[in-house]
This record gives sequence, C-alpha cells and structure tokens, in this order.
Amino acid sequence: MTFEASIQPHCSCCSSWFNAIDQQRRHFCLGLLIGCFSSGIIIAEFRQPSPLYTGYWVGGSDCLATTSAIVCALKPHRFAFIGAALTDAICSVITCAGGIQVLATQKTNIFTTGWLSTVQLIFLLYHCCSCVIDADALCRFRPFGRGQTVSSNPSSQGLPIQSTNRRAQQRPPSDFRLPDEAPKLPGYFDLTRDEGLPPDYSKVNTAPPGYETQEQATSEAAG
Repeated sequence: MTFEASIQPHCSCCSSWFNAIDQQRRHFCLGLLIGCFSSGIIIAEFRQPSPLYTGYWVGGSDCLATTSAIVCALKPHRFAFIGAALTDAICSVITCAGGIQVLATQKTNIFTTGWLSTVQLIFLLYHCCSCVIDADALCRFRPFGRGQTVSSNPSSQGLPIQSTNRRAQQRPPSDFRLPDEAPKLPGYFDLTRDEGLPPDYSKVNTAPPGYETQEQATSEAAG
C-alpha cells in the first residue's frame, strides 16, 4: 500500500472492527455491496413505485457512495477517505429519510424499497466509520502508557512513531543506580562545603604576590 496511514497504528478500540479485512479489499467489498443494494432499490422502485418515487432518490444518491468506495479501494489516500466519509454521511441521511418516509407513512402497502433502504443504511454507516478510521481522524485518545509522545531529542527526529515510543518506554539496565544510591568514596562525608568552590566575592580578598592592587594602580596612574 502506498498510503501512509495504513502503517500507522490505530487505537485498540477500533482496530478489531475495521482491521479484520485488508484496507483496499474492505473498501472494494463495501463498494460492491452498496452498489448491489442501490441497484436493488432502483429496481424495486421501478416495479413497485412509491408515492414520491423515493427509491430513485435513494438509489441514485447511493451510487455516489459506491463510486467513492471504489475510489478509496483504487487510490487509498487520506483525502479520498475524507471525501468518501462525507459522501457516505450525506447518503446515509438521504437513505434514512427515504426509508422512514416509505415505511412509516405507507402502512397499507409493504414497499421493498423501505426495507432495502434500511439494510443499505447499515452498510453506509459502516463504510463511513471505516473511512474516518482510515483517515486517522478519529480515536486520538490513547490509554495511559500508549500515547504518542513527541520527543525533543534531535536524534529521534524522523524515526517512526513505534520506534520512538519503544525507546521512550525502555527500562534502565539492571545495574543502573541513582546518584544517591552509588557508593561513596572514603572520607566523602568529611569534606566541607567550601572545598573546591570559587571564592566568595562578598568578602575582601587579598591579591596574591605579583599582582598590583587597585590602590597601587591608582597611585601609579596619578604619578
């Protein structure tokens, strides 16, 4: 696959629902199912017309969802997934409204268009959620310990997210010790705080031999 999102790990709450089938194969199969039900809705409307010819509107709009699903299967790109998700959402609204109009308002006659629209709505919603997941636009939440952390180390820039997280979660070696736990040298606690520190500038310090003081430099400059 050429799409970079296919290698990005999705969150565990959605992977079991959409990663059971290969990405391109999933979109292709859903496109065929939506196309078959779209044709069935149009045929059912032709044989048993509804009062407002709802089946033609529902079937015609679902043909757009079929086309978008086939495009996602052929060109798995993030923008294709986003466009297909929007198309599926619009078609789902039209299909739901058409199914309700046929089944709820016409109680005397049983229209096949209404039942096919109900089944079609399930496939449209599933494909819409599948496109949203493949576009990596959902499930940004990660459980504790599994979040994607951005490393400020320059050496980790450009590395995959999995390797960066693996490095951040590595445990220290078994012989690792904190500075307070390391063994101290003999006489360590007998050392004073002033040893090895620079002189305190708040006190008057005597210049060593060979260096003239400020008073001597002033007198020589005046003479």
